[in-house]
Amino acid sequence: MSLALYTTTITVHRTALEDVSGRDPWEPDTPIDPAPEETTIATQVPADISLNLGRSGGPGDTETVEFMLICDPTDLSFRDTVSDDTTGAVYEVQWATLTPGLPGFEHVQAGLKQVSGFGNA
Repeated sequence: MSLALYTTTITVHRTALEDVSGRDPWEPDTPIDPAPEETTIATQVPADISLNLGRSGGPGDTETVEFMLICDPTDLSFRDTVSDDTTGAVYEVQWATLTPGLPGFEHVQAGLKQVSGFGNA
């Protein structure tokens, strides 16, 4: 059973951590070899994504918008990416926690972030 307030479905992606031991920290153009692989962790997870907070840097700088995610229990971790299956928007997971409840009403809450503009990495 899921909560009745879900407005979309999400797909959860996880990228393997890269081994940076052989990279020169002073050479930002050093290629990552091999490139980290992205794995799909879950698909079609019922969810709701709502606006939480927005802030902007100086003119021509960055804009950061934070969102709150509520979804059915799924494997969700810091640094995962979540894509909204309805809008196609992609978010970075900042934190995630399983919220216990009555059987059938457990859910995951997570903080999501989108960064745009100059200097977004």
